[in-house]
Amino acid sequence: MWRGWSPSLMRDLPFSAVYWTGYEYLKRKALLTLDRKETNFLISFACGALSGSLAAFLTTPFDVVKTHRQVTLGEVKLTVLSQLQMASLLF
Repeated sequence: MWRGWSPSLMRDLPFSAVYWTGYEYLKRKALLTLDRKETNFLISFACGALSGSLAAFLTTPFDVVKTHRQVTLGEVKLTVLSQLQMASLLF
């Protein structure tokens, strides 16, 4: 359950920091450029998409590390046993 927990934090914390900082910055710039006081769906969507794309691009290496760690920690070691060895384990 906890496999890859620290790599997940190494990915999620920078992602959230980049995403929310970028989103608020782009939203503020869009409102100033369009001379508006409130956002609408299109402004929010565009700012979120751009900011999310940048955050995803920057944190992809952390995501690869997280996934690799989760997969390698979850591997099950398989051992080939002869019938005699299997019988000795069972009885």
